[in-house]
Amino acid sequence: MAVKTFTTGEVLTASDTNTYLANAGLVYITSTTFNQSTVNINSCFTATYDNYRVLIEVATITGNVVPVIQMRTGLTNTGGTAYVYSGADFLPGSVSSQGSTGAASWRVAAHSSGAAGMDVIEFYNPYAAKYTGFTSVTQGSYTPDSRFLVMAGGYLANTTSYDGFSWQAGATCTGTITVYGYRKA
Repeated sequence: MAVKTFTTGEVLTASDTNTYLANAGLVYITSTTFNQSTVNINSCFTATYDNYRVLIEVATITGNVVPVIQMRTGLTNTGGTAYVYSGADFLPGSVSSQGSTGAASWRVAAHSSGAAGMDVIEFYNPYAAKYTGFTSVTQGSYTPDSRFLVMAGGYLANTTSYDGFSWQAGATCTGTITVYGYRKA
């Protein structure tokens, strides 16, 4: 949509306002609460949007976890060796890196036993028949006074169309996953 330029004395109409509001920002798609180690989100990616934002609020954890993501087609996870990612863990007083060029999933976060945290994941072109990319930022804590940050990004080296994803923590967690689509301009 082209951006309309208003001049002095022109009126911003309700129609113009509705058009601008309808063509900007994030659109809520789905949300679910969980109390388990693996959460499958199905049918959240469609041709309606190219890119998506996923918020994963982890309220409680029964162990130290390093969650991973696998993309899904239908009700089936995509494993194999096509996942490529790299990232860094920022802890108080240290930084460490991690990554892989032939993994069966993406490492997207880290959380500690009993601590809350938030994962923000951006998916790029998951439904399109081209490489699917992601970036993620996780904020969490080891204790109430010890905070950390994990940042990662990567792509899936195939041209499969995906309609969902699987978040796998490896230990029981409680929380909420919410998916938004970015409106197309």
